[in-house]
Amino acid sequence: MVDNLSEEKVVALVHYWSDGSKDDLESALSIFSKAERYTASLFFLHLAIEKKLKAAYVKKTKCHAPFTHNLLVLIEKLGWETTKENLTLAAEINEFNTEARYPDQKLDFHKRATKEFTESYLGKGKDFLQWIEVNSQNA
Repeated sequence: MVDNLSEEKVVALVHYWSDGSKDDLESALSIFSKAERYTASLFFLHLAIEKKLKAAYVKKTKCHAPFTHNLLVLIEKLGWETTKENLTLAAEINEFNTEARYPDQKLDFHKRATKEFTESYLGKGKDFLQWIEVNSQNA
C-alpha cells in the first residue's frame, strides 16, 4: 500500500471507486427489473457496496484501497462505529460475492435468490450505500 497519495490522486481514486459503485448499483437494478437474473443482481449489489467502501477508505486514509472483497474487513479498516444490524447485513451481502461465483454454492444460492429475496436486499443495500455516504461525508 502506498501512503500519502497526492490530493489529485486521492480525488481521482475516490471518483473511480464512486463511479464504479454507481454503475454497479445501476446494473444490479437493471438486471433485477429487465433480466430477472437475481443472483447476478445481488452480485452487482455487493460490488456497488464494496466500491463505495473503497472510495470512503481512500478519502479517509489518503491511501490505496485494500485488496479485498470482504465488506466487513473494509468497514473495520475504516474504523467506523456501526450497529450489529449493519455488520450482519454486510456479512450477508458478502455471501453474494462468493455464492454467485462458485458452482458448489451457486445452485443453492440460485434457489434462495427469489424475486422477493432480491428485492429486499436491493432495498437494504441502497440504505447501506446511503449509510456509507453519510459516514464518508462526516469523516
